[in-house]
Amino acid sequence: MFKAASLLFFILESLTSFSQKTEIVFCADFSGSTNGMVKELQKTIWATVNQFQAVKSSRELSFGLVGYGRKSFEKENYYSKVINPLGTPVNDIGYALVKLQVVVNGCDAYPQKALNDCLRSIKWSEAEDVNRIVVLIGNGGVQREDLKKELKRAKKLNISVQPIFYKANRSGGGIEDWKFFAKEAGTTLIVSEAFNLKIEFKKFYDSNFIKCAGEKYLATLVPFGIKGNREFSKMKKMFSNLKETAVENFEEMLVFQSSKNMQGVYGSWDLVDFSKTNNIADLNRKEIPLFLNSFSSEELNKYLLIKRGERVVIVEKIRLELGKRNEFVTRRRLKSKNFQGKGGLSNIIVEFLLDKFK
Repeated sequence: MFKAASLLFFILESLTSFSQKTEIVFCADFSGSTNGMVKELQKTIWATVNQFQAVKSSRELSFGLVGYGRKSFEKENYYSKVINPLGTPVNDIGYALVKLQVVVNGCDAYPQKALNDCLRSIKWSEAEDVNRIVVLIGNGGVQREDLKKELKRAKKLNISVQPIFYKANRSGGGIEDWKFFAKEAGTTLIVSEAFNLKIEFKKFYDSNFIKCAGEKYLATLVPFGIKGNREFSKMKKMFSNLKETAVENFEEMLVFQSSKNMQGVYGSWDLVDFSKTNNIADLNRKEIPLFLNSFSSEELNKYLLIKRGERVVIVEKIRLELGKRNEFVTRRRLKSKNFQGKGGLSNIIVEFLLDKFK
């Protein structure tokens, strides 16, 4: 049974300080026994930032991602891998999770080794007033003595560790080891059940518009140079994949793209953002798209001004739906407390953030 009070206590304990910076490393078991985890974390990474912005928090968040339980992470490393170091842009972590395929094959999982990677292979801030948290999610057995050693190391580094047991089936095999894990970490185990119930919640916002808005938003991007082609290709793949496989994750991602903090940040590869603070005439013509090569500097500036206007319009239209969408998300979150699975892992993580900033 999920213990909401325990989760809230952990969050309050971990995040309450004078520091406005919090470093969070998600350490997740991606083996076959935790199918569903990938999509849950996709939603979590964008939803977490969206909710902080919704409450107008000034807290600076920094994320990292460590995965374990995948054969592709290599046997010599005990199937553990730092996928994204701390400070990785949110979109890059989201893209990494979008690329991560759902698997059904078995693989040995070593959460104690993954925790070791979180502590020794991740570069944490050395400032004393920074909150440092490892949220370690998984199931199955653990090697208790090795785990105790890693938790002692975490304590010396002033890094909090919160285990979440991902209960993918009724048996909940290995949960006693995870209770031991939580006790040694100085907290109470959080249990997240897979949210498999098909429960319908009436929507009062235009989800079809938000879904269609993705292509309109992408059309306002004008990539340039090698980096531009690479970043735009990644974004297109991310938009397309989420739109087809996880509509709610797509919505969270698009809400993030349209936030005020994300406007004008792509100047290193998007001509529209580049032109806001730079002179287009100084740009190497070989780097811009071929169809724009015949444009004079004046014509190019006019074209980019049109694209900038299109982006402003589509972003504002998306934001018009945010109030109604946030109301829907809150209502569903509260109702999900009464259902099996509590709305899923992403709902649990976002819930503690909302409770903290009411």
